[in-house]
Amino acid sequence: MQDRIKRTLFRLTSSFLLLLIANVAAAQVAPQIVAQNPVSTPEETAVEITLADLIVVDPDSVYPDDFTLTVFNGPGYSRVGNTITPNQDFNGNLLVPVLVNDGIFNSPTVLMTVTVTAVNDQPVITGQGALSTP
Repeated sequence: MQDRIKRTLFRLTSSFLLLLIANVAAAQVAPQIVAQNPVSTPEETAVEITLADLIVVDPDSVYPDDFTLTVFNGPGYSRVGNTITPNQDFNGNLLVPVLVNDGIFNSPTVLMTVTVTAVNDQPVITGQGALSTP
């Protein structure tokens, strides 16, 4: 009897074809800021940092479509939104922390370099001594 049951089960299972279709979606990955374009501004002159200033790699999104940029506070400048203004009489390189978001994930924060060029300030007379003639 047991042998007969085994043969019947084999006939039932061998007469069906199982078709399994699996849809595998690519995993979402965070964008990576890999480089930047040169950004510079004269002393005390505001500059807006934009997505066009950054070179970003993101295999599952088209850059810069639907990306957002975040600029953070740092030393040597003030910030309003994505616009920074170097401190009074500062010149040299500012390191500005930034990140991008692809609509799902943030990139790691990177330090973007903004070059602040010196300006020949007008001279200021701060005091005058007494003048005399011989």
